[in-house]
Amino acid sequence: MNKCSFEYIASGCSHIRIVFKEAYENKNCLAYLKKSFNYLNTFSKHHKFSLLANAWTEPNFGEIFQNYKPSINQVMLDSGGLQIVTQGMFITDKIKEKIYSIQSKWSDSAMCFDEIPLSFNGDTSSRTDISNRWFDKDKFKNCAKITGKNVTRQIEIFLDEKSQTKPFVIVQGNCLETYCEWIELVLKEIPLSYHKYIQGVAMGAASLGYGVLEDIKKAFYFTQLPIECNNLHILGVGSISRLLPFIIFSQSGLYKNIHISYDSSTHTSGINMGRYFINGKNFNFPKVLDHKIWNIMYEDVKKNGFSNNESIKHFFIPFSIPSMEFKEKYGSRVPFIKIINSVFCSIIKNFITEVDKCFDEKSYLINKYTNVKTKNSFLSLYNIKNKEDFKSWEKNISRFINSKFIASHKRKETDLDNLF
Repeated sequence: MNKCSFEYIASGCSHIRIVFKEAYENKNCLAYLKKSFNYLNTFSKHHKFSLLANAWTEPNFGEIFQNYKPSINQVMLDSGGLQIVTQGMFITDKIKEKIYSIQSKWSDSAMCFDEIPLSFNGDTSSRTDISNRWFDKDKFKNCAKITGKNVTRQIEIFLDEKSQTKPFVIVQGNCLETYCEWIELVLKEIPLSYHKYIQGVAMGAASLGYGVLEDIKKAFYFTQLPIECNNLHILGVGSISRLLPFIIFSQSGLYKNIHISYDSSTHTSGINMGRYFINGKNFNFPKVLDHKIWNIMYEDVKKNGFSNNESIKHFFIPFSIPSMEFKEKYGSRVPFIKIINSVFCSIIKNFITEVDKCFDEKSYLINKYTNVKTKNSFLSLYNIKNKEDFKSWEKNISRFINSKFIASHKRKETDLDNLF
């Protein structure tokens, strides 16, 4: 029987204050958090729940997260490569060694340092800005080889430190052929005896693009990679729509016994930004006690079983003042942490439940998450069984899907550009 499974991995955990000392040193608070996380990790027949931190910007989080085991499925640590670069620093061997050591001590799985085969027209741009970047074929092979060497050194340190941590190989490319070639080049740099220590692959999009079509491509490309792997990780996904192709391929049987993990800071950051996920969509809650909106959230948290039996007035307070002001006024941040996490856990229960319902009911997925323009395009994904089917789908149907594709050549200036 084909049994695919999913794993929600929460990142951006500073937003939910579980790294505050009161969260894990106060027995009452720790017991509440572990009970809540354990529920998220066990209530679904398809899903697990885990935590992720950035080993560069959050070097002590992995150690703190150990307090929540075994209520969470695992601790994952990112390498922090992107953050190092955006801080204007170079990723040196010394930095890599430091990160690998942190990962080996405090994580169950870890992201590798990958080299991205991109070039930029002028200054570097934001992650989703594709206008001034292009896939650089001249850099491609060297980037893949360096990534392979990085993974080799990462595994060496994990083994030297007698750690059970396993790395994910991040895969980059601009088409099916380059994604497959990337894996071939990476694996050639990793001793064959080390291949068994690879946890899985993470499908990168930095040199492919960030549209719906690119998500579909990544979902299919995974099935063609020349590597034995049953753990697929999707980087930075916090919406149902971004998960659709992966759910569809799990339903259709194209994925066979694949564990799909995905990380997101969407819902942790939503606590600060005023977003609550319910009934398949987000709604915004204000920083003032509007009873109509807050009652919806308050009653949903109680229904989901995460309530601390506080009144709606007290339930609202942690969202209206900073934590230190709360401590000064009420003497402890423990109630603050518990209420914040009651909302967070309720959001995650709603989100996981929605993903599960999409996985269990094809008609629900199609009717709720596609529209008149995209319905047939997504329905046709169920018919894809091999590369030829996908090439046909790409040729005849993909044009109806939103695309933010990164070109494989430098963008030429247009006459309009030259006017400014």
